[in-house]
Amino acid sequence: MGIHEFSWSDTFILDWEKGKEFYSELFRWNFVDQYHEGQLVYSLACHDLNANPPESTSIVGMASLEGCDFEGPCHWMAYVLVENVDETIEKFKSANGAVYKGPMDVMDAGRMAVCGDSQGKMIMIWQQLGHSGSQIKGVHGTLCWFELITSDVASSIDFYGSVFDWTVENETISTGDIWLCKYQDTIVGGIHDRLAEAGNHELWLPYFRVDNMNDSLQTIERWKGSLVAGVYSEPTIGKYAVAADFEGNMFGLTEFV
Repeated sequence: MGIHEFSWSDTFILDWEKGKEFYSELFRWNFVDQYHEGQLVYSLACHDLNANPPESTSIVGMASLEGCDFEGPCHWMAYVLVENVDETIEKFKSANGAVYKGPMDVMDAGRMAVCGDSQGKMIMIWQQLGHSGSQIKGVHGTLCWFELITSDVASSIDFYGSVFDWTVENETISTGDIWLCKYQDTIVGGIHDRLAEAGNHELWLPYFRVDNMNDSLQTIERWKGSLVAGVYSEPTIGKYAVAADFEGNMFGLTEFV
């Protein structure tokens, strides 16, 4: 991934151990716990524990919701890689966005801030120090797409164009219109206004690649998660759906053709 592209995702969960068990079964993740001053602060979901180090194959992260001041629907967060967090924060403010938390250093991994766009949708910005983001693509359980669901597409396009220099191009798929966000020549994500696809919430939603949609949904059901929307079929893409884990954390699934 590059500058102004999505690079990472994480979520906050109350039952940390159960969360690791659930996502390990669903996405075949192997968790590596991260400690700071003897305290468990974060878990990295890694693709290969035999790698040296396993963290080099990290895909996403997980932390405890307990004591967190998070507001809004629980879901997996979206991180955009930027050259300078402090300078990007000023762009957010100039475009009538918000800074909810930060900027702050995350040990020697990077510098980050929790921000909101002009409509209040939460988005994270990340400046690489020791960690640039997810390095594994194209296999089951990896990040494959990021999508903003919003009631005001035009304002969102203007906002992200001014902050990240994204341009957009409209495309019509079987479920409706989507605006593809591009940074230079790279498509980085999409924006649409089909709120029903996210349980009538407005948010940035990461999607994970799965080998078999039916098997994945059966695992989610067995763990008392839920299907939020879908399953949709798109001839040029495959199947996609939005689901939630046993605590309501929402995420997307895509089974590619």
